[in-house]
Amino acid sequence: MDSEDLEMFLYVNHFNSICAPRAAWLGTRPEPETIYPIHAAAVAGSANILRLLLKKGVDSEQLTSMGRSPLDLAEEANHGESHEEVLNLLKNKVKILNCKSAKALMEQAANDAAEKQSAKRTSTARFFLEEDDDLICLSF
Repeated sequence: MDSEDLEMFLYVNHFNSICAPRAAWLGTRPEPETIYPIHAAAVAGSANILRLLLKKGVDSEQLTSMGRSPLDLAEEANHGESHEEVLNLLKNKVKILNCKSAKALMEQAANDAAEKQSAKRTSTARFFLEEDDDLICLSF
């Protein structure tokens, strides 16, 4: 169902793929701006689509043709707490990885922390499980 949701989002928003740009008029700007699906998801406040895009490896820091990030656009579109979940995903730099990649990253973080601790420095890393069966979200 998730892949169908993503395909429908791309179709409705006139994107050919998850990495395909298109022109859009955002806000009151007089000229079109080149955006990507991640920008459209950020503006729409769609945390589910944002997660799916991140799961597919889309860059969470992709800039529009006017130099604006998905976070910038989500902050502009946020009214009250309408985009809270999207903002949390983008602000916390959450990476969505498969289990094999997550395990390798956790092992590297543990090794780095052990090295720093032996050098009298401390390091913290937070790990938490995503609800999907084969994903782990990591926050550093």
